[in-house]
Amino acid sequence: MAEQFSGIPGVFVPLKESIRGFKAIINGEVDDVPEMAFFNVGTLDDVLEKAKQMQKVILVARRCPYGCRQYIQIENCGVQPCVL
Repeated sequence: MAEQFSGIPGVFVPLKESIRGFKAIINGEVDDVPEMAFFNVGTLDDVLEKAKQMQKVILVARRCPYGCRQYIQIENCGVQPCVL
């Protein structure tokens, strides 16, 4: 991915890590991970960390006192309007 177009710096993933991630995907070990967690990340560990962060945002959005339906950041919750 070209950083100049996406604004996201590239990540070097060693072959061994690529194979480990590929095997986990093929074996169904990460079937419960949202597809967007795989977007623009490096290793499988990065994917799992991004999925955890996504889950936190979703949980906060569901508890938002203003009932907004958009995903919000934790630090914005409780401030009207609480969407980004």
